[in-house]
Amino acid sequence: MNFKIHIKLIFITLFILSFFNSQLNAENNRLDSLLKLELNAVKNTEKIDLLNEIADIYLEDNFINALKYAEKANRLAINLNYEKGRIDALIAISNANDYLGRYAEAQKYNFELLSIFVNLGDSLRISTCNNNIGIIHYYLGNYKESIEYTQKALYYYQIVKDTNGISICYNNIANSYSDMQENEKALEYYYKALELDIKANDPAGICLIKGNIGEVYTETGDYEKAYSYIIDALQIAEKIKDKWQQANMYSALGRLLTKKNMQNEAYEFLQKAVPIYETLGANAEMVEVYEDLSVVMEKKGDLLQSLHFLKLAKELNNQIYTK
Repeated sequence: MNFKIHIKLIFITLFILSFFNSQLNAENNRLDSLLKLELNAVKNTEKIDLLNEIADIYLEDNFINALKYAEKANRLAINLNYEKGRIDALIAISNANDYLGRYAEAQKYNFELLSIFVNLGDSLRISTCNNNIGIIHYYLGNYKESIEYTQKALYYYQIVKDTNGISICYNNIANSYSDMQENEKALEYYYKALELDIKANDPAGICLIKGNIGEVYTETGDYEKAYSYIIDALQIAEKIKDKWQQANMYSALGRLLTKKNMQNEAYEFLQKAVPIYETLGANAEMVEVYEDLSVVMEKKGDLLQSLHFLKLAKELNNQIYTK
């Protein structure tokens, strides 16, 4: 199974303050300021908000640090009975675990959040939870359950005419159909999502969907279309300085070029993805890159290196699912 690109940070997209990667320098300065403020802050609700804000920034490029600060915020929020602070912390914890490949942990916090939002009668965030639960089911290979939960989220977004939420759900449903080898249905949902993102002039969304469409065409053997969509997505990712999407596109190009028997070029793109995923702590994606590198080296006739990458993939995969 190749990991299609999901919108994992949907909670942040929908209702937590976020910053574009184009503002990276300003954000780094802001992070430094927040870290200094947090060190000297009294243990009250203001400190919890600071911890959560720091965690949100770290979710851009350092998932382990994001988890560290969000867990600290959660513990303090429980002690102070600060519901908003606890909700924000749980969201960040769920997202960080998701990115780190700790799916059981992420799902646990998703269901905890779902229970909170049901008690609050918050329809929007109930739908958000349903979508995120669907994402974890996808990563675990439970495609029917993934579609089921995502359809629940989609129903709400269609009622309130939330085009961003609709696009997210279309993308995530398409991912499941793609991995079920139902490629026509997958493309149907991807193109629906792409149309909405183009109308909304959403470069991040366009990048995501084009990358996923390219992956489908790679799997169906239409390499010319696949290359066109993936290159478009990579150029957008570079323009908006989205390292996560750049790594995904490098990985996608590596798989495509492997299928085209362009092993040297495939190896080059896959190696570009490695340091980005390592920095992010994106373990699940690293497993796939190692597996793809193993295939490349096997095709190049270097069986020793092929075995080396396969061993790395197996060790990391065991770590993910043991945790």
